[in-house]
Amino acid sequence: MIFKHWKYCSQNLIPMTVDKSRIYYIQSQAWALKGYLGGTHSWFAFFNEQHDAWCVVEYTDRETLYYQDGQILYDKNISTDDTFRAPYISTRSYNAEWFGHSPYIIDSCPTVSYKSVVDACDNFPYNEFRLLDLNCNTFTSYLCWKLDLNLKRPIRSIGFKNKKYWKETCLK
Repeated sequence: MIFKHWKYCSQNLIPMTVDKSRIYYIQSQAWALKGYLGGTHSWFAFFNEQHDAWCVVEYTDRETLYYQDGQILYDKNISTDDTFRAPYISTRSYNAEWFGHSPYIIDSCPTVSYKSVVDACDNFPYNEFRLLDLNCNTFTSYLCWKLDLNLKRPIRSIGFKNKKYWKETCLK
């Protein structure tokens, strides 16, 4: 899969036991060389009654979401470039393989309101992507802090920032 175009990688659904009253911290090995070097993609999944659907909140791009066939509910992309990474909330399948790699649940806790997730996305302090230190794991660590989610950190999560980092960065 290292040399396979990402659009040709599997998006098969992986069975997961979930409860609508919880928010789930989900992770998968990243696509291609990044994944084989230990990189991961992480996201949160929660059920939203307003949309009567499972929602995925993640740091990704429109091109990926279009390919995953999910409806975009929230888009913080400040660019017309569909490959620009930003916080998104969508109805993509939370349990779909991440381009050939099976997702797994890291942890869960009682769910939070859709509005609080949107507010957290609105306040994410970055508008850029850097592979090693500002990525999807940075965003999920921010959501853990901002939404006060009592969730354990994944073992492999390059870019993850601790609560002290977010407190110092966001409360200046």
